[in-house]
Amino acid sequence: MRCVIRDVNFTFLWLILLLLASLAGTSLYYQDTYGDVRGKYTDAKSELNKTASEVKVKEGALSEALLELNIAKEREAVLGEKYGVLRGEKEILEKEKKNLQTQLKDTESELASLKLEHSRLREDLAALQRALASAQNRISYLESLASALISQNIELQAQLSACKAASNQTQ
Repeated sequence: MRCVIRDVNFTFLWLILLLLASLAGTSLYYQDTYGDVRGKYTDAKSELNKTASEVKVKEGALSEALLELNIAKEREAVLGEKYGVLRGEKEILEKEKKNLQTQLKDTESELASLKLEHSRLREDLAALQRALASAQNRISYLESLASALISQNIELQAQLSACKAASNQTQ
């Protein structure tokens, strides 16, 4: 029996040693695995921090882009309003241009007819000036003729008076 107890004690001893060895092996395995996991965790954490930094940078860039986009939208809205106003002004100016072109054509045709009338009136003026010069020449001629006739009439009256006076003396 003692042998059996001794065998049992050895068995228990072997079992305890086996358990201790397996516990030590498991402990080493878990320490190694924990080191790997911790390394991976540290790497993942640093990568996560790096990614977070990149995300913050990109978020800042996106915020700036969003701000610029909003500014661009505001500018677009202002420019759209200005475009609408300018388009309306352009249409008004085009209508005015058409009206002015029509007025210009009318004025040009009126100018052409006035030039023709001016030319005709110049010809009439020249004819009237010639007629006036002719009439003035005739008036001068008739005045000199009238003057000559008046002189002749005065002479004849003087002769008549002299004849009457001579006839009254002879009587």
